[in-house]
Amino acid sequence: ETDLLIRCRLVDFDDKRAHVYAEMIDGKNEKLLATIERTSINVLRGRPNKVVPYPDPVQSKLTAVKQLHAATTYLEQRGPLLKLKQDRSPA
Repeated sequence: ETDLLIRCRLVDFDDKRAHVYAEMIDGKNEKLLATIERTSINVLRGRPNKVVPYPDPVQSKLTAVKQLHAATTYLEQRGPLLKLKQDRSPA
């Protein structure tokens, strides 16, 4: 029987996107089983759907979570590979 651990952390975010990294770990021997990275966007549902900035209270909470997660080490040496491009041009 395997003790399965899932460690998720917020790597980065900007006004409309969040970058999350997760590791699936065999809890008995700390062996990395899988990783996943996702960049999500904040979408206001409607007709049409629209990408919008996170509300200020959400951005404040994201800042706190990112600071908390920054101290967490990654089981895998390389850690996340994706980066949010900060210098985006308007569409």
